[in-house]
Amino acid sequence: MTNKEFADSLRMVADFYEQHEKFPQPPADFLDVFSVNDKETLEQATRALGTIEKYAIGESFFGIKRAFGLLTLGVIVTLPLVLTEWDCLPRLTGQGA
Repeated sequence: MTNKEFADSLRMVADFYEQHEKFPQPPADFLDVFSVNDKETLEQATRALGTIEKYAIGESFFGIKRAFGLLTLGVIVTLPLVLTEWDCLPRLTGQGA
């Protein structure tokens, strides 16, 4: 699926929820991306998200996230990638460590 197809599908889901106000929502208020496995993709995701929050998930995974209204978009990466790239995140986003 392309990003355009993904965005179009999200809009269809949003339209559905607006038309069916009592339809139950999924149990989560976040969308996590797990397909970031290399330096270039992590850097692109970090730049695209802009203002981010860094967080740890146990001892093996870390993430960056950004809130969009009441939903959060997160990028989850493994510890080996974090150890090589985590220090570059402030440089990419212009934010302090």
